[in-house]
Amino acid sequence: MRKLWILIFIISLAFTASFGETSVDKVHYKGLDVKWLKANGFWMTINNFGQHGVDDGITSAGGYWAYQNGDAQYIYGAGMWFGALVGTEKYVTSGYISSDGSSEFTPGDMDPSSPGYVDNQWKVYLSSDADWPLAEIKSVLDSYAVYNDAYANPPLQSAGNIHTPLNIEVVQKSYEWNYPSNNDIIFIIYEVTNQGTSGLTDAYMGLVQDPDVGNAVDDMVGYDETHNVGYCYDNDGTESYGHA
Repeated sequence: MRKLWILIFIISLAFTASFGETSVDKVHYKGLDVKWLKANGFWMTINNFGQHGVDDGITSAGGYWAYQNGDAQYIYGAGMWFGALVGTEKYVTSGYISSDGSSEFTPGDMDPSSPGYVDNQWKVYLSSDADWPLAEIKSVLDSYAVYNDAYANPPLQSAGNIHTPLNIEVVQKSYEWNYPSNNDIIFIIYEVTNQGTSGLTDAYMGLVQDPDVGNAVDDMVGYDETHNVGYCYDNDGTESYGHA
């Protein structure tokens, strides 16, 4: 029986203090966008408002392993969360809320001169595209997007939810290869910068994920403290429909 551990993502966090500046060149386009990453054995969506493995509006989910052999769904939806103290108050910005798939992030950087974030020029960039904006390509398929939490009413906010911005800006990159040793892995890097005027302390970043390994009702999760890895598996050994 083949095994696949979920999470399959290695995450890196770079966080700079109140008035820190990131060295990453940001691209000034805005608009909701989602793209498929299909360069190796794990196929997954990624977007520019803090989510990955989320339904693209056509399929029923956004994360598939060994997709070429059938409908092997493993992720129904996932996203990045970031929390910190502002003074003594605790605030969290949610990239993916599993109950409704909403997000408190908004595409684009925090450029005060262009607050209109609904602009069809914003996108998730892929290194396979002619308009790839970065100076280098590091993997078989790279992706690049920028988003922030500065808007009190983000476009995909849950109805009735109250969002308090931390004023963070996120540069998101992903890398994937298709060699035998890493054909089932997608690496996601989050570079988080505090662009506000208030200091953020006790900052934490994590992932929320809704995995569906086979029948979703009997999924089990665990955490390997030694390797700092979270994982999900199917309780009865039937890892995905048609993939025992």
